[in-house]
Amino acid sequence: MSRILLVDDSILMRRNLKAMVETYTSHEVVGEAVNGREALLKYRELLPDLVTMDVNMPAIDGIQAIQMIRSEFPTAVIVAVSTVNEREKILAAIDAGAANYLLKPIDCAHFVTVIDGLLAPSSPGPKAPG
Repeated sequence: MSRILLVDDSILMRRNLKAMVETYTSHEVVGEAVNGREALLKYRELLPDLVTMDVNMPAIDGIQAIQMIRSEFPTAVIVAVSTVNEREKILAAIDAGAANYLLKPIDCAHFVTVIDGLLAPSSPGPKAPG
C-alpha cells in the first residue's frame, strides 16, 4: 500500500480526491496540505510515495512547491492538478518535476490509472540466461 499526500486549497477537492483514493485504490491518504508551504513541511514529515499538487494556491503555488520538494527529494513523485489548461502552466509543472498533469474536474478512472501507474512497482528486467 502506497502513501499519498493531497495538496489543494479547496477542502472539497481534497475530500473528492481522498474518496477516490480510498474507494478505488489500495493506497492510503496519509496527509493533506492547503498550500505549497504546508506541502513541503508535510512532505518532510510524512515522506509520502506520491503527492497530488494543486497548481494555483495561495502563499506558495503548486509549481514553486514542486520545485522545492524535488530540490530536497529528487525522487519525489508529484502529480500536478489544475483547472488551468494552458500549455505554459502544463510545461512549467512538468519542468518543475511533476510526473503528470491532471485537469479538474478530475475524471476518477483516469486519476486512478495515473496514480496506480506511477505507484506500480517496477517490472523486473529480463533475466540473464542461466
